[in-house]
Amino acid sequence: AVLIAAMIPFRTTKVEGDLTGKWVVISNGRVDPMIRAGETAELARQFEAAGAQVQVLEHGGGHTIAPAQLTEIAAIITGHSQI
Repeated sequence: AVLIAAMIPFRTTKVEGDLTGKWVVISNGRVDPMIRAGETAELARQFEAAGAQVQVLEHGGGHTIAPAQLTEIAAIITGHSQI
């Protein structure tokens, strides 16, 4: 999964299930007014606790898609593709 400007939707929500062998990329801005860095870290911890391999990509922007990261995200997807 690739999560862009991802947040925990509700304070009581937790990632559940067995995500062993799955991968998650979280791309969030360092100055995002909606998602503080601690929330990004907590979301990553929850996915990791469920067994997922997590990679967090930060960019210097806010609650946006960072066009420069799209190439990096594409490379990650290609590296995890199974044909």
